[in-house]
Amino acid sequence: MRDLRAYLELIRVLADFAPDLVSTHTAKAGWIGRAACARLRLPAIYTPHGSPAGDRFPPLVASVFAILERAAARWTRAIICVCEHERQLMLDRRLARAGQLHVVLNGVRDVAPELRATPGAAPVRIISVTRMEAPKDHATLIDALGRLGDLDWRLDLVGDGRWKPPSAGAARRRGSRTVWIFWLSRGAGDDAGSRADIRAEFAFGGFSAQRAGSHARGLGGGGIRCWRRGRGVG
Repeated sequence: MRDLRAYLELIRVLADFAPDLVSTHTAKAGWIGRAACARLRLPAIYTPHGSPAGDRFPPLVASVFAILERAAARWTRAIICVCEHERQLMLDRRLARAGQLHVVLNGVRDVAPELRATPGAAPVRIISVTRMEAPKDHATLIDALGRLGDLDWRLDLVGDGRWKPPSAGAARRRGSRTVWIFWLSRGAGDDAGSRADIRAEFAFGGFSAQRAGSHARGLGGGGIRCWRRGRGVG
């Protein structure tokens, strides 16, 4: 019912706004957005950010996504793929016509020297910048770091969402040296990331490394920005 309400609201908003072109993103939002555009005969483009018909879902689920993607492709002027692999995957699965698929590689701005990595700094700082709910997996990241014993490191978590962190007391009982800092505001990630050594993909870059914790994740722009700064990405 929520998806139906979203579809009807999009029709109302788009009809009022009357755009020349609509850019849609991700699997479900992209499908609903393109369906609304088709209803209003508006041209739409689509960026999947990782095809939902790929290998990250069980075969049955991927098959259902494939059927839905093929239907929505008929309503789509162009599909933006972030790499050649994604384009080839969509061709192999017959999700769209070759003429619809366009590869636009991720790119990042250059960064100032003072924001680049300092590998000799201590403690190693790890930062995760992401929404705090599924499919992200903060709990596994914290559990793994809690097993590192006496190594000197710091973990900063940046974002908001429904996930609730364990208490600092629980961390101390595991012998963890982590410090958890939660910025619950948008835009904090780039500023915090400039001070990290590791970005925990969902983590960011003035930190020494980044460590990813997610059950469904493509290569995002944050990881590329970390590499440009000389940060580690995991």
